[in-house]
Amino acid sequence: FGMYVVNYTTAYVVTQWDTPMQFIIAKCSSIAAENNATFVYDQTITADVYRADTLLFSDMCGIDSLNISVQNGVDTVTYHINMVGLFSSLDSELDADDPNIKIFPNPASDYFSIDHLPRNIQSIRLRAMGGNEVLSLDSKNFECGPHSIEGLKPGVYIVEIIANDRSTYMKKLMISGQ
Repeated sequence: FGMYVVNYTTAYVVTQWDTPMQFIIAKCSSIAAENNATFVYDQTITADVYRADTLLFSDMCGIDSLNISVQNGVDTVTYHINMVGLFSSLDSELDADDPNIKIFPNPASDYFSIDHLPRNIQSIRLRAMGGNEVLSLDSKNFECGPHSIEGLKPGVYIVEIIANDRSTYMKKLMISGQ
């Protein structure tokens, strides 16, 4: 049936077999803990199936459900996935705290740079969505950009910019495959 890309981190792969009869929707994510090879596994294909899923970010198309209909020979069976973006409000909040600070290129594959940094920056940290720090730049080396992201897995990261007065600015950075 194909792959349905929902946002920067999540897609659903949909397939069906006739012998033995089965229908599978696998959730694929750039975040390993979010992968689920049997998100929907139906061996009967006789009744509509309703599932809910929480996404780490809001969907890209402004939809909140995915409906896939299949023929089982005589009837049409529909698989309904209702999606809720866990950080949908955070999406806009992340980039709203200082609209002048720009991360580019975004998405990035080899490096990223930061434009319009405030003058009183103490450090910059790049964090994976799980919160792990994957890159740290102190005041001596963050203005020298571009900053290498070689070896980081594709996905969504948070650039945390910490000022001397302890105020913090956060921006999203997408890292694409190299």
